[in-house]
Amino acid sequence: MRFSAEGNIMLKDMEEYVVAQRRRFHKIPELSLKEKETAENIRDELKKSGVSYEPVGEYGTVACIKGDLPGKTYAFRADIDALPIDEDTGLSFKSTHEGCMHACGHDGHIAILLAFARELAAMRAELAGTVYLCFQQAEEIAQGHEAIIAYLKTVGKLEAVISSHLWADIPAGKMALQAGAVMAGMTSFHITVTGKSCHGSRPDQGIDPINAGALIIGEAFRIKDREFNPLRHSTLSFGSFHCGTATNIIPDRAELGGTMRYFSDSEKAHLFSIVDRSCKAAEILTGAKVEWKSTAELPPVVNDAASVEKALPAAEAVFGNENVIPFEKIMGSDNYACYLQEFPGFYAFIGIRNEAKGIGYAHHSSKFDMDESALANAVRFYIDFIRRK
Repeated sequence: MRFSAEGNIMLKDMEEYVVAQRRRFHKIPELSLKEKETAENIRDELKKSGVSYEPVGEYGTVACIKGDLPGKTYAFRADIDALPIDEDTGLSFKSTHEGCMHACGHDGHIAILLAFARELAAMRAELAGTVYLCFQQAEEIAQGHEAIIAYLKTVGKLEAVISSHLWADIPAGKMALQAGAVMAGMTSFHITVTGKSCHGSRPDQGIDPINAGALIIGEAFRIKDREFNPLRHSTLSFGSFHCGTATNIIPDRAELGGTMRYFSDSEKAHLFSIVDRSCKAAEILTGAKVEWKSTAELPPVVNDAASVEKALPAAEAVFGNENVIPFEKIMGSDNYACYLQEFPGFYAFIGIRNEAKGIGYAHHSSKFDMDESALANAVRFYIDFIRRK
């Protein structure tokens, strides 16, 4: 072992190890709730490092490293699932699973936590307290978190839960860490419009659900545009509109789906009101019956100020003061928000963009890649944080 410039114990091959693990998992991506091979490989690697673990849920895993010295308890989380994307990177370690790709950095998240586990196991004699490492399945479909949160509630008081996301909008070598809301809350919704079918040549004999659906969309956008402060962060979008089977038949039913993003309960309530009023307006104007419901929800990701304050010295030691940057709120959502509703903690964003290397594609792109130097920096940040706690 050796000491880094920040005073953190590091195994000599840490940088090579974390890159090798990222590439290993990049080759074997698996979709949400199907992460069998991924979970098996994570557990095998934990065994090699001498780290005990428990399966949590079908493919989730929680590892535990108890230090020889008394101290506080922390938990760290990584998501492990991939996306239904055909990879187009040309990497030598590209996906071997057709139609599936790690295009959001979760392969890197796995590698960081495995390298961190290996480091903690090596420094157990001087580790004060206990660290839980949570490998969560099914983040991309907003599942997998409930079982791990339930498990963490059984381990006693947690000082903080911690996670980081490798982020394509931030240059490699930089990191975003700040208190308050950093990712949006999300509600997916479904609208059913019931009309009365008739021949396309006689629309007067029916009730057109297509017209009603179009009115809902138009009215929702009109109201939001007039009522929301344009300087506030919120979105309302429709992503699906399904109806009809033939060009000359006005159908009796239409199905619409959409999403809304917000950073406060008041914004969420306002967006709900907009959808509700738009549906009622369509009923009045067309005579159709309109029903809508929320189908999935996540709260905003809100970083605890005290936890961020404790972590900033470690971030600045590893990345440099000038490279720990403020970052614009992210309209995407993550079920890590649910951890932060139960425990204090934070979500950090670690830069992986490197235009000079041609690495700049967005998350969920078939060409997504990362500057792998970010992986070792993330491990250093975690180690430095634990040593300072």
